[in-house]
Amino acid sequence: MLADTGFPAERLVIEITESSLFADIELARMIVTSLKNQGIRLALDDFGTGFSSLSHLRSLPFDIIKIDRSFVSDMNSKRENSAIIRAVTTLAGALSVPVCVEGIENEATYEAVIALGCAIGQGWYFGKPMRADQVRELLAGHKRSEEPPASAVNG
Repeated sequence: MLADTGFPAERLVIEITESSLFADIELARMIVTSLKNQGIRLALDDFGTGFSSLSHLRSLPFDIIKIDRSFVSDMNSKRENSAIIRAVTTLAGALSVPVCVEGIENEATYEAVIALGCAIGQGWYFGKPMRADQVRELLAGHKRSEEPPASAVNG
C-alpha cells in the first residue's frame, strides 16, 4: 500500500500493544523487524498495563513508548502513578526512545507530565476527535494564518 500510494514509510507509525507481544514473541520479532526494514516506525502501546518486560525494550526496536492513560488519569492523586511515569520516561530517555503519554485531558495533567520530563502527549486537552473534512478545514485555516499579510506582499 505504501508503494501504491507513495506515502512515505517513515511517516507511518504502527502501534503494537504490549499484550500482543506475549502471544508469540518470535513471530512478533519477525513482524517488527520486517516493518522496521521497510522504514515504518513502531510504537509500543499501553506500556505498563500488561506483563511489562524490559527485555522487550531491549530486543525489539520500538521508536516510541506510549504510557497508558490509566497511569495518567489519577496521577495527581496517586503518587505511585507519577513515580511510574517518571521511571518509564527516565528509562526511555536512557534508551533514546521518546515517550508519549496518553490521556492528557486538562491543563493540570499537561503541566504534571511536562514536569516529569515527558515531551509528547495525546489527549482531549490537545483536541477532540474530528472528521476528515474538519481536519482539512483546520489545516487550511492554519496555513492561511501563517501567510504574510497582503500589505507585506504587495508593499
